[in-house]
Amino acid sequence: MDGLPSAELDYHDALRRAHRALWDAGVTADLARPGQDLSRYRLVLAPALFLLTDAAAANLRRYVEHGGTLLVQYASGCVDERLHARLGGYPAQPLREALGVRVEEHRPLRRGERIVLSDGSEARSWSESLRTDSAETLARYTHGMLTDRPALTRHRFGSGQGWYLSTRLDEAAYTALVRRLAAEASLEPESPGLPQHVEAVTRHAVDGRAWQFLLNHRRDTVPLPDPGHDLLTGTCVTELPPGGCAVLRRF
Repeated sequence: MDGLPSAELDYHDALRRAHRALWDAGVTADLARPGQDLSRYRLVLAPALFLLTDAAAANLRRYVEHGGTLLVQYASGCVDERLHARLGGYPAQPLREALGVRVEEHRPLRRGERIVLSDGSEARSWSESLRTDSAETLARYTHGMLTDRPALTRHRFGSGQGWYLSTRLDEAAYTALVRRLAAEASLEPESPGLPQHVEAVTRHAVDGRAWQFLLNHRRDTVPLPDPGHDLLTGTCVTELPPGGCAVLRRF
């Protein structure tokens, strides 16, 4: 993005990666603004918060304090809504209080440069000199000027948890992290038992009725762990062919 410290800070790519990691875990995701009511979500991923208002920072802090699990990623809370640089450290207060960390320096990586963290995961594009105030360090940098400095942290704040990731993990490590967060937030796949790349979304009516939408993105036929009456064909379906779809009535 123009005007940012690294050309590899890509807003749309960050959103895509977060959504894909949840999708791969079988978790249905909403897109929500950081300033809106987040209380109904057990887990919130905030992958691209370079611009953050005071009200949104306070709202995210409140979300964690009241029991939510929040993952904030690198280069967050750097400017306000007028694109004025934040003073006093990053991310913006009062969000920083919920994360228990303070970013002291941004360190963009060279194009193609890869780094390894203490848990064996690899990362690229970005790193930060991070100081923990009250957060627990879960992974550290292993070489260069940031050797032994925190890379991934977790902070128990109020009745929730604020996580901070200061680098861009590779796809496998990022997906594993999101799966861990989903598990710790007690998020179950929309339809347990379905293999990866079979999409499942359930919609509920106010009168208690529910419908499950299934879409098989795979190249093989998959059996359904919970067969049902398909509203599209009027028959009971027990499997989905490649590219197949079904709408099942769930009560």
